Amino acid sequence: FESGKAAIESIKQGLKSLAQRVSTEDDFKNVTEIIGQSHLVKNKHRIWTQLGFDIPVDEMGKPKTDTATMPREKLLELYGQK
Repeated sequence: FESGKAAIESIKQGLKSLAQRVSTEDDFKNVTEIIGQSHLVKNKHRIWTQLGFDIPVDEMGKPKTDTATMPREKLLELYGQK
């Protein structure tokens, strides 16, 4: 990506595409949660939480894990067609 902003926009577009598929395709009808796992979750946790993901943090506010989750309903609310 040419910039951080471009990377975030790409992620948002991917989440919109996923929300469309989750809401319309039979293969995705049983999806209840979106899970992402990467060192980027831990290193860039503020970005992921701004995108709507939940990341458990310790008492210092630092991520406990490299896993981010988002319930299906939240994905559709944030990235589904309005």
